Amino acid sequence: MQRADHRLAWELNQREVPHVSSETLRAFRRLCGISASSWTALEAGQPIGFLLGMTPSAAYDSPNFLWFRERCAEFLYIDRLAVDAAYRRRGIGTGLYDQAEASARALGCKLLCCEVNLRPPNPDSLEFHQRLGFEKRGEQEAKGKRVAMLVKRCARLEPIGA
Repeated sequence: MQRADHRLAWELNQREVPHVSSETLRAFRRLCGISASSWTALEAGQPIGFLLGMTPSAAYDSPNFLWFRERCAEFLYIDRLAVDAAYRRRGIGTGLYDQAEASARALGCKLLCCEVNLRPPNPDSLEFHQRLGFEKRGEQEAKGKRVAMLVKRCARLEPIGA
């Protein structure tokens, strides 16, 4: 993600509340700055989706991030993923996760971690993450939400001809 994408990605973030947390533009830019992996999907030069991921060393105090940091090592935490409603079900979210997983492997991470709202419910996101191979590791109540804590082991790439 480029700094020039921040404002439009932030606007997309705000349209996706409560499935992602509301942020000021300044706070969103800070999240982008502490992300070890940030990706933007573009259509005609405009962000239509984005993903932000953080490693355990990130200076981040999100209760959900801290839950994973207490229980897991060598992970990339997907803090947020958003895809514009007009572009859903076209593989954009999957493509962003593919990029995040490649980035996680390059960073030496063994797990992808994220949470999905149970209250308020987000059944589309739960189904999406299950389809990608995420498994539930627990639940947590934080900031008035109940979330499922999900993990996925990063796939190892086998050498060609193996």
